[in-house]
Amino acid sequence: MGGHNTHTYDTKIASMSLQNSSYGLPIPIVYGTNRVAGNLVDYLDFTAVPHTTTTRTGKGGHNTTSNTTYTYTVAATIALCEGPIAGIGRVWSNASKYSLNVLNDSRLNGIFATLGSASHAISNIVVKYGTMGQSPWAYMVSKHAAHALPYSGTANVSSVWGLGDSSAMPNFTWEILGLKVQSATNPDSDPKDIIYDLLTNPVYGVYGPSIIPYLADMTPFSLYCQVRGLYFSPTLTDARAAVDIIKDILDATSCQAVWSQGKLKIIPYCEEIISGNGLIYTPNVTPVYDLSNDHFLDELTCTRTLSADAYNYVEVGFTNRAKDYNSDIGRAMDLASINIHGIRKMPDVTFDFITRNDVAKRVAQLAMQRALFIRNQYKASVSWKQVALDPMDIVTATEPSLGLSKKPIRATKMSFDEDDNIQMEFEECLLGTTTEAIYAVQNSSGMVVDQLASPGSINPPWFFPMPIELTAGQLKIGVAVSGSNPYWGGCNIWISTDNLKYTLVGTAKAAARMGVLYADLPDSSGIDITNKIAVNLTESMGAMLSGTDADFAALATICWVGGELIAYENANLQGVPYEYLLDKLARGVYGTPHALRAAGTQFARLDDAIITYPFKSTDVGTQIWVKCTSFNIFQQAEEDISTVTAYPYTVANPLFSQASGLSAAVNGTQVVLSFTPPTSAAYDHAEIYIRNRDLTWNDAGSQVWNSSSATWNTVDESAWAQGITYSLAGSAFNQLILTLPSGSYHAKVVAVTSSPASVRADFAGAPMITFMV
Repeated sequence: MGGHNTHTYDTKIASMSLQNSSYGLPIPIVYGTNRVAGNLVDYLDFTAVPHTTTTRTGKGGHNTTSNTTYTYTVAATIALCEGPIAGIGRVWSNASKYSLNVLNDSRLNGIFATLGSASHAISNIVVKYGTMGQSPWAYMVSKHAAHALPYSGTANVSSVWGLGDSSAMPNFTWEILGLKVQSATNPDSDPKDIIYDLLTNPVYGVYGPSIIPYLADMTPFSLYCQVRGLYFSPTLTDARAAVDIIKDILDATSCQAVWSQGKLKIIPYCEEIISGNGLIYTPNVTPVYDLSNDHFLDELTCTRTLSADAYNYVEVGFTNRAKDYNSDIGRAMDLASINIHGIRKMPDVTFDFITRNDVAKRVAQLAMQRALFIRNQYKASVSWKQVALDPMDIVTATEPSLGLSKKPIRATKMSFDEDDNIQMEFEECLLGTTTEAIYAVQNSSGMVVDQLASPGSINPPWFFPMPIELTAGQLKIGVAVSGSNPYWGGCNIWISTDNLKYTLVGTAKAAARMGVLYADLPDSSGIDITNKIAVNLTESMGAMLSGTDADFAALATICWVGGELIAYENANLQGVPYEYLLDKLARGVYGTPHALRAAGTQFARLDDAIITYPFKSTDVGTQIWVKCTSFNIFQQAEEDISTVTAYPYTVANPLFSQASGLSAAVNGTQVVLSFTPPTSAAYDHAEIYIRNRDLTWNDAGSQVWNSSSATWNTVDESAWAQGITYSLAGSAFNQLILTLPSGSYHAKVVAVTSSPASVRADFAGAPMITFMV
């Protein structure tokens, strides 16, 4: 009977699923370099792309099964943030990371080496950097003119996105090189530039350019931040008061903004000259007034925090660029205070605009030192004559009752009462308390999972005919594959008959336990308790396990060793990794030829990791090609089939059990050839071959057997010598009676299966005898 064809189809999705497309969201503003999610602003041309694979199934591979699946594409634009941006570095899609690495600012050439690139590139993305008057996406211009919007001033990316077998857009996030990036080696922004732009930008600034005359020179503030290495990358994604944004920046830098003489000033809490990064910052510490009881309208009072109550441990949450912008913590602590008073932890604070571990630790250290050492707070009232006094000014105070004699203190707050007197608050000034110790900081990367890690290619695969006993009577090729890369998670196996068109025939989801012998295995037959298989599984990083007596009797531990099937009972790991000794062996299983197996012989454990492929008896002797496209342990990053090696294989007969006990009883010119058929139910009959002086093997006859015994009719030499096949349909025989002329002869008996029909066991390994007539 002929085969039949089956065709199945996956359900085709009709429309795209939206995950993040919202109306009315604020357009993010990115300073420095940070990671943001986009907002889908337009999509069209949702398309289903069919993919059909065909596999052969059934006995002999006569049946075909085809399956059509679909992948999807969509033309879409994703808005990112306010422009113009300097570029885009890395891109995250779900749990995978890519490098886009496009730049709009030649001043920053080389910055991607600073940021760190992913090992996988992403391309075919059209980037608009958000300049005013930028052009629309050419795809929309040519195909959907009504949708060809320039999105002027908004950075965006567009592409015909591949969605895989899903209808949903991937969850992209983007590393944006935004506004005010410092340099190729410093992808963050100067806090001065951030505050100035936030106040004065004509598009999104709080006041626009009209505020510029009311801003004092911020150069000292910038120099202070540069000396201390305080650079930030805030990402403004939500509606928030500008005063709160600026206050966070000032808190992180240990500075204060004051309104003085009609201008906004930013003054650091710093009382001594500091240096760093090749620069020097010199603060203004000249006292504005020398205050004493002659100036105080009431008593100068002092409130002091107990040292036992002072914070000695500070944690600052931040967004760590080295960990793909995931949350991290910078810590600072004073061990001397902790040893005396125990841990006194400051309430947690998070500054998402910090992107480096060393900066976070520095900010935490500054906050901890102020909390630990600046503990004296003063209050007093002064007259309007000290109206020139501003917050952050330094004065000296003399108050005998407090033991103060021209003690430097800093004004922190001031207000006017109804009599125009000034209510003042001060804090003490202690040299050294606002200068943090600089420690070398390891900017750890933590555990960053790269789900697109390369799996590497497979080790050279091994092919062999599978024994009929293990394939339910079907003809199948066994394929053993493995990978040496720790990220190797398996591979898809493709077969071609012309090395041009390949068909997917299976998927290996685990490495086969394959390796080579590292010592000779002497020849033996039957049960061998003397010799041991010495195998090295380094290439597959496999492990061999012992079996039970029942496993050994059932041949459950069967292995392929260079063409011989061998079962074992005991597996013992040796002193070298992946080297095992296997003992108590069953040699030549299923009639495979037993022989000396030299060191270097291929070895594979026959288990579920072996991929099998059905073939027809007519395929024996033909050549096929096999390609294996590896994927990683996350089932991603599959290799391109066009780039992998094609391995040729000539289809061989499957491994059959042989007949045994071939003997010849000679009586004059009459010869009776007898044999014992194999016990496997997969076999149908045997063929007997005779060789005489012409040294040609001839099929003397074939017969079907069962428990009964009979003899064939006598035939003459001229008939069987011409290669005629003899059979008696419906009969059962295990003897052949021939009349032969005098001479020397050889005979062989070859077992044959009828399911599938007429496939012979290995001819070279078939039993042979010699006899004289």
